[in-house]
Amino acid sequence: MGYYYLFSYGTFIDQEVQHILFGRSVTVGTASLPQHGRHADADGFYYVTPEPGCSVRGELLCLSADELITADLWENVPDYVRVLVRVRLNNGSTLNAYIYYRSNPQAKLPAPPGTLAAVPRAQVIAAAQELAAELSAGGCI
Repeated sequence: MGYYYLFSYGTFIDQEVQHILFGRSVTVGTASLPQHGRHADADGFYYVTPEPGCSVRGELLCLSADELITADLWENVPDYVRVLVRVRLNNGSTLNAYIYYRSNPQAKLPAPPGTLAAVPRAQVIAAAQELAAELSAGGCI
């Protein structure tokens, strides 16, 4: 069984979200996504777009294949599309990691630094708990 890197720039950074969805902390360190900017969509969740001269700070997660499927469910694929990109680690090296691009951005609003989403954290936690309950019940999503 393989493991995959995922670069998170939003709700997956929250340790409680990680524990709810994956049953453990999956963060392995900080990283950045060069030549991209982070924005808030009309629904209050973040997305990234290519932007020369910009960089998005985030965290590198390490997920199993099953956890990557859970991540896809959380990101509402196909609303977001998982894409393999190069991210930069703190030591200057780079590696391949997945990110989620928004399929059809509805707005290009500024995303304040240090925030998970433009929606209340309690709403994010409740949504994570709902998805986890559906997955543990074996229901169809």
